[in-house]
Amino acid sequence: MVFGGFFALIGLALFVYAFVSAHSSMAYYYGQALLRKYGMEVDGVLTRKEADCQLHQFLDNNNRVNGEYYSCNLLVEFDYQFNGRNHSGAYYLNKADLFDKLREGDRLPRKVLRLDPSVHKVRERRLANMLKGREPEQPSRIPSGAEITQLA
Repeated sequence: MVFGGFFALIGLALFVYAFVSAHSSMAYYYGQALLRKYGMEVDGVLTRKEADCQLHQFLDNNNRVNGEYYSCNLLVEFDYQFNGRNHSGAYYLNKADLFDKLREGDRLPRKVLRLDPSVHKVRERRLANMLKGREPEQPSRIPSGAEITQLA
């Protein structure tokens, strides 16, 4: 009887977790669809950029390094003004060449949902066109051959 109650409790916990995670995922994708349809173009100002890179090593059976690679998250933070209010936000870029060309104080093209300014995204294609002729900063903050993590 005790074990049956324990397994029922585990099943209930998994059901609640599945419901919460599905709701969160649906809310995110619903917000992105609304953004595509009803989003407004707003320019922000880049306030900070950060490359968070971790070294991952492959070890053999004798704990000797057999291979290694870097995995990087490219975070850009920005401020923008919308409906007379100041807002700030952050976004993970997916392209290392764009990240290297950006400088603090640059204009950042974005799309913002009119009713909820917390739903936003950086317009990466437009940003790439804006920075087409600019040289990347040297030295790069991203190690050569690093894998760029695709975060939402």
